[in-house]
Amino acid sequence: MQPSGSKLFEDVDISYAEARIDSEGSIVIYTGCSDIGMGSRTGLAMIAAEEMGVNLRDVMIVSGDTSKVPFDAGAYASRTTTIGGQAVRLACIELKKKKIIRAASKLMKVRQANLELKGGRVYVKRSKRSERLSEIVAAYQKVNAPGETALVGRSSFDPPSMKLSEKQVKGKKTLWGDWAVAHSFVAQVAEVEVDIRTGRTKILKMTNVCDSGRVINPLTAEANIEGAIEMGCGFALTEEPICDEKGRTLNSTFLDYKYITSLDYPVTETRFIGTINPRGAYGAKGAGEVGLPAVCPAIANAIFSATGARIRDIPITSEKIWRALTLKKAQG
Repeated sequence: MQPSGSKLFEDVDISYAEARIDSEGSIVIYTGCSDIGMGSRTGLAMIAAEEMGVNLRDVMIVSGDTSKVPFDAGAYASRTTTIGGQAVRLACIELKKKKIIRAASKLMKVRQANLELKGGRVYVKRSKRSERLSEIVAAYQKVNAPGETALVGRSSFDPPSMKLSEKQVKGKKTLWGDWAVAHSFVAQVAEVEVDIRTGRTKILKMTNVCDSGRVINPLTAEANIEGAIEMGCGFALTEEPICDEKGRTLNSTFLDYKYITSLDYPVTETRFIGTINPRGAYGAKGAGEVGLPAVCPAIANAIFSATGARIRDIPITSEKIWRALTLKKAQG
């Protein structure tokens, strides 16, 4: 299990977003969400494109510049697509309904309720009559004062979750609170091959079934899970920081700190269960970290199933397996 967002630190988990339409009819999204390699910029662009009824290539994401972008609580707790994406979606809804449709209504002399936005154009419902977004922007700018020419939608999203606090429940003190907007879940099965003479272990396959809500971008979601698996395999079998009595790390380079490579990486199979998180963007939940927590237990259980050796501390090195098997053999 992994939370999507968190109010463990402060009673806020907020993200702000701003959506603008430029003179060419392209949508520009300003967000404080940082993409630290998980592909969140693409996910946010897909959310904006879906809501605005435009092609993905017509959406530009502006982030990582604190002089231009609104506030976001941060890239942690698998929250960006769920919470940041919802802020983007709400900003796009405001831009679409309160700004673009209203401007189009005046230009086309049609009631707002009879207009819809799709394919980069505003259409009269049940009709082929339409206007390009760029034409609507041009007409709006022509009749408004210079300081009022921007078509902008702004919004924020702070999920209705609560920071954990101490409460009395049935006469006992306990922590209580709905501290995350949603939780993602995963079930993982590891298949390993162990040489019982040496303890050498090879991970053959990892099978994963993930509940990450409605998956916005299947390609990056699966890549996030596979990256988490690689990290977990290293934790499980090879990665061990060694320190001396003064706390200095003795294996501080990749020549000495043993991590797995592509030659060690197992075959992976990942499937997503399409549950819906009613609070997230289009039902999304996090997929950034949920692939990691179960990897080590799954591998440890697979080694136990193969050898009968129960290793309870990681990394599960060949030496630890060999010693456990030797001791088991000595005890009869």
